[in-house]
Amino acid sequence: MKTRVFLAILLLTVVAILYCSDDPSENTEYQRKTRELKALSDRFKAETGFEGTIENNPELMILSKFTGSFKDIDMKNVTDSLSTRIVFDDVLNKLLPFISAPKNQLEKYELRSSSGTTRIRYYQTVNGYSIEGLGFINIAYDKNRDLFTIMNVTVNVQQTTVTNIISEEAAFKIARTAFEQTEYCNELTPTWRSKTVIQYKSRQVNGKAQPYRLCWRVTFPGLSYYIDAETSEWFHEGYVINDL
Repeated sequence: MKTRVFLAILLLTVVAILYCSDDPSENTEYQRKTRELKALSDRFKAETGFEGTIENNPELMILSKFTGSFKDIDMKNVTDSLSTRIVFDDVLNKLLPFISAPKNQLEKYELRSSSGTTRIRYYQTVNGYSIEGLGFINIAYDKNRDLFTIMNVTVNVQQTTVTNIISEEAAFKIARTAFEQTEYCNELTPTWRSKTVIQYKSRQVNGKAQPYRLCWRVTFPGLSYYIDAETSEWFHEGYVINDL
């Protein structure tokens, strides 16, 4: 009996320590974001006639996935591609007040159909440049189930004029000079990287996402360097394997 009592007390102590170690402010912030997104999803349903489920992403503060239908949109008898595009544009217009990208940042991609499902992607571009890892909306219609599935990963990027962009060669030189000071650089490191791209990038500083900036990304084995295309300021991150 004493052993069981001791184990019970020990278990309660461990639970108390784990509970107290959580940052109350983080829990409160997460709960606030969840409440705001729940209110936004309720407003979306009320204003658009959407019937179905909505998932959200508190980290990005977006409504991220919609599965269902709209009371005033009928796709069952739509057969040609032109009419399908018009319907998808109607769906997009319903989304616009509730997503992070304005309509002038969304470019329509080609329609694709397979196994009773028709889908389209709207890419988010700013000043003609894409957004690293994010920045698009997928809309798919499943004819067999008569419902839409919508994926939203648009982000808030200010539509400001970008001037005096540094060249790819200048960005590479900055990255290469910095990379040569690391343990990753050796005689086998290539003198040029084919995966040098220019995109909008949001940097995490002390756990908080910073405003998006247009950056050159130069990837070497082990590190990706991001050079601000206007100011030449840079930082690096561990690369994703697919970047190479």
